[in-house]
Amino acid sequence: LRELLVLTVTGGEPFIHKDLVDIVNLFRTQNVMLTSNGFFPDRIRPQMEALLQANPNRRIVLAISLDGPRELHNTIRINTESYDRAVETVRMLKELKTTYANLRLKVNTVLLENNIEIIGEFMDEVYERLRPDFHSILLASCHAPADMPAGWDCINAGRLAPALDQAVS
Repeated sequence: LRELLVLTVTGGEPFIHKDLVDIVNLFRTQNVMLTSNGFFPDRIRPQMEALLQANPNRRIVLAISLDGPRELHNTIRINTESYDRAVETVRMLKELKTTYANLRLKVNTVLLENNIEIIGEFMDEVYERLRPDFHSILLASCHAPADMPAGWDCINAGRLAPALDQAVS
C-alpha cells in the first residue's frame, strides 16, 4: 500500500477489536486518528500503550466523544455511565501523554438540537476541565434512522448561526 496522509479508524467502537493494533500497523502513515466513545478505559489503555510503543515516530490522535455535560451526554448516549467513563478515559490518556510524546488527545462533540443552546458553555467546560489538544464540533447526520432518540435531529442553519455566534462571543 502507498503511504496514507492520515489513517482514520472509527466505528462502532474500534477498541472492541482485539487486533486493532495489528490492523493499524498494517498501514503506512505518519498520522493515525482513532475515535472512541471512551466507554472502555480498561480496554483502551493497553491497546493505546501497545500502539504508542510500536509507533514512536507516528502521531497518534485519540478522539473521545463527549456531547454535553454529564446528564445531557448520558441522555444522548442512553447510558448513565457514559459520561463518567469517557472522562475517565480522557484523564487516563492525559496520564499516558506524560510518557508518550506522540499522543494527542481530541474531544469530539456532535452538535445536536438538544445541546445547541449550551455548546459554548460546554466547550469552555471541556477546555477548563479536560484540556484536550483539540476539540472538534461535528454536525449530526440529517439522515438519522426514525428510531433514533429524541434530540438527535440535525440542526438547520437558522438555528446554528445564533448558537455559534453566542458560543464564540
